Formats: sequence, C-alpha cells, structure tokens
Amino acid sequence: MEIKDLLGDAYKDGMTMDELTEALKGVTMPQDQSAEIARLKDTISKSNAEAKDWKDKYRSTLDEATRKQQEAEEASRQMQERLAELEKEKTIAGYKASYLSMGYEEALAEETAKAVVDNDMVKVFENQKKHQEAVEKRIREDALKNSPRPGGTGGGGDPEETEAVKLAKQISSAKAKADEAAVKGLENYIR
Repeated sequence: MEIKDLLGDAYKDGMTMDELTEALKGVTMPQDQSAEIARLKDTISKSNAEAKDWKDKYRSTLDEATRKQQEAEEASRQMQERLAELEKEKTIAGYKASYLSMGYEEALAEETAKAVVDNDMVKVFENQKKHQEAVEKRIREDALKNSPRPGGTGGGGDPEETEAVKLAKQISSAKAKADEAAVKGLENYIR
C-alpha cells in the first residue's frame, strides 16, 4: 500500500517528512477481518442447517401422494439427465469413430469429437490442421523411407558398380599410367 493511498485526500505532492508524519497521525490502519469472515461462515453454516431442517419438516408434513409425486419427479429429472449424458457420449463415440476412419490419431479424434458436440468450431479447425500436418509429415517420411538410395562411388566394395563408375576407374587407371610414363620420360631427358 502506498502513502498516497493511505492518506487519501490529505496527500499533496511535495510534502515534507513533518507534514507526512502529521497527516499519518489521523490515519487508522485497516483491521484484520478474519474474525468477521469466521462469523459470516458460521452464520452461513447455521442457515444451511436450518434450511435442511425446514425441508425435512416440510417433507414429513406432506401426505404420502404428494411426497411420492415429488420423488417421482426427482427420479424422472435424474433419468433425463443421465439419458442426455448417454446420448452425448454416444454422439462423441460416433464422431470419434468417423475421425479414426479418416486416419486421425486416437487422442486427437476424441478431442475433435468432443469439440464438435460442444460446438467448439475453433478447436475443430485447430485439430484438423494438426491432423493435416501429421498426414503430410507421415507422407514425407514414407516417401523418404521408400525411395531408393542413389548409387555412388563410396568405395564400399559395392558388387553392383554402374557403368559410369567402371569407366571412371578405367580413365583414372589410364591417366595414372600416362603420368608414370611422363615422369620416366622426363627422368631420361634430364640425365
């Protein structure tokens, strides 16, 4: 808490220490509110207990037919909630199966199906983008894995040398012989 907030209207820019000390004498510090909070919590607990007691007393005064009707309405409401929950789960499972058949990963398929049911189209489009990126990555990996390796002169003793490699070796050998002959000719000339 700043002095400006503590003093309120009594604060003025450029106050000296003496003026600040005098202004602070009239200020009372905020009190600890934990006792008030505890009192309010107790009051709420008592109110809840009283409400439960009144509800029980009310139910005990009802005649048998009215009580059964209320219980039946409550059971019907619970069944409707459960039915709605099961229908939602069934719909999600159907959408998930559709997404799995399109090649989605299982976790992404389930997340996307829930987003469709919840009408969260932003999430649906984000997941479609993720799926598309995964498909493209998989295609690139498969293309690299299935493409043949290029031939070369790696010197690995590959038994299937190409014609170009054989020709290059012959030319290299002929050049080496010509260089050797030139060196011998120069040696004879120099002597």
